Amino acid sequence: MEGTATIVILEEEYLLGPIIFKGPCKGKMVMQVKGQLLASTHLEAYTQNWLDFQYIDELVISDGGIFHGQGASAWPYNQCPKTQKCKLLPANLVFGFVTNATISSIYYYNFIFE
Repeated sequence: MEGTATIVILEEEYLLGPIIFKGPCKGKMVMQVKGQLLASTHLEAYTQNWLDFQYIDELVISDGGIFHGQGASAWPYNQCPKTQKCKLLPANLVFGFVTNATISSIYYYNFIFE
């Protein structure tokens, strides 16, 4: 199918486990984020990253939404600076082989407010 694929995240909070958006696509991919996407705090759910965009030409992410990585829940597992025992933690937003991308009017948090 050719044309524009559009994903709309409405003005709510959504808990989202790891996901890969992988091309090649035959048209533009648009992600309109108006709400808040929350990463899972269960590290066993991850094999690699949280949101991974791969092999996409003409990616657009916009509309004022929030990508909340909830990083504070994973930070205690990173003991590299103290003990050299390193646990590979998931990256939050990853763009691999993405061309002609426009990312605007979004917010990105990797911590928790308390």
